[in-house]
Amino acid sequence: MRTLLPVLTALSLVAATLQGCGPDEEAPPLHSGGVEGSRAAEPPRGELLSGTALSVEERVFAFVGDRSASDDAALAVSWIFETRVHDGGEVRGRSLRIGSDDEWEPAVLDADTLPRTPVPGRILPGHRIRLLSSPEGAIEALQLRGSEGEPQLGVGIPLAQWTVPGLGAVRFHRGRMYRGDSIGEGFLLDLTRSARGDAPEPGGWIFVHGGNEFQLALSELPLPAGAPSPPEDRSRSHYRGWGRVAVIELQWDRIAGEWSDLRASERARRDIPMAWTFSTPDERVRGHLEVTSSELVVGEGDGPLLPVEAHSVVRGHFIVEEDSFAVTGIALHRRR
Repeated sequence: MRTLLPVLTALSLVAATLQGCGPDEEAPPLHSGGVEGSRAAEPPRGELLSGTALSVEERVFAFVGDRSASDDAALAVSWIFETRVHDGGEVRGRSLRIGSDDEWEPAVLDADTLPRTPVPGRILPGHRIRLLSSPEGAIEALQLRGSEGEPQLGVGIPLAQWTVPGLGAVRFHRGRMYRGDSIGEGFLLDLTRSARGDAPEPGGWIFVHGGNEFQLALSELPLPAGAPSPPEDRSRSHYRGWGRVAVIELQWDRIAGEWSDLRASERARRDIPMAWTFSTPDERVRGHLEVTSSELVVGEGDGPLLPVEAHSVVRGHFIVEEDSFAVTGIALHRRR
């Protein structure tokens, strides 16, 4: 794994920028429609540990639904918790991002350094993000601390679950997003991933749904340990997939995602996918997604290629066997 200080994750970079803004300073603007926004690279003073991370634990709550009962515009929300374990402690980062078909709101982020804990994969609340859990420890809601009417995501009834050796767990739930007087209904992905030792860190993911009849999650497959890096002009990602068709739970070891439309990020010196065409080797699953809005976060690094995250609202369709579904979703494209 790369050391934390030379090449930071985009999450830590954004947290550094927003935490460093004074009361009269504006945070760098976010952009929609796939246009890139950059972030300053200074790490929060005293907040980061140097050296190689012993492990990285990540948990993602991704919600996709309607903006409100009276507004069927897409609402996409991601709450991401990342713990980087070092000899001297843990760096815990938390983020909340909210997007729609036409824009992304300013992100809410915080990070802190703690002594090492027995279970680094167990998520903890932060300065801005509050967790509500059951007596058994299951997460029931995530809430932004602050004034009344702040966003709250309710984790509803479970729909499907997979335990994935070497990866973590994948869970589908009903979800509900509260914001003031508005309540958005939809579906929720709870994705747990980890990387230890020299294993590649978690990559991108996608979550889409076509209503009650169809939900699909994709987690990007890392390169095998020791494999040469692919050329940076490559235009394909490979994913492991989990789907729910009606009440049937399915999973796929490999789904290829061809980048059928690209946009160049001059700052990151990378291509960013704006559309994907998907298929399994036997073509029993096929699909196409297009970005309707995105936020591009570019970090800093020593090399010519900079770390980047693209958070996107996507729309398109998937075909499973002979059943076709129009879908709406959220995607994270990540290159560290």
